[in-house]
Amino acid sequence: MLFLTILLGAELGVPTVVVIAGAAATLLVWDAGAHASSIGAQLGRAAGTTDSEFVHVTGTGIVLGLAVVGAVAARYLVVPAIAPPETSAAAFRSAVSLFLIVLAILALGLALSVRSDTPIAE
Repeated sequence: MLFLTILLGAELGVPTVVVIAGAAATLLVWDAGAHASSIGAQLGRAAGTTDSEFVHVTGTGIVLGLAVVGAVAARYLVVPAIAPPETSAAAFRSAVSLFLIVLAILALGLALSVRSDTPIAE
């Protein structure tokens, strides 16, 4: 639901920083849930896992925070320096490029999942 809200906000013109931070928050929530589920399956529901989960979420938050800073810096510093002027052809090329990148990421995830015979979320 959070991810869909971020997509809708991006379509409606929410500032780039908010969209990128929201995407990072979505990843953080998903990773924390997957990690907690994995630990619960391994150790049982009665085990005290608060410290482990706190360390994991803190580490993930730091990495995602650095990723947000890097993405925002790239957006506002690198892209304006190298981007061609906006035209409809450039917008179309950008959309096709984004689609192909997402497709490549999904194909990589599928290939890794098939090779290791384990679900991606575990």
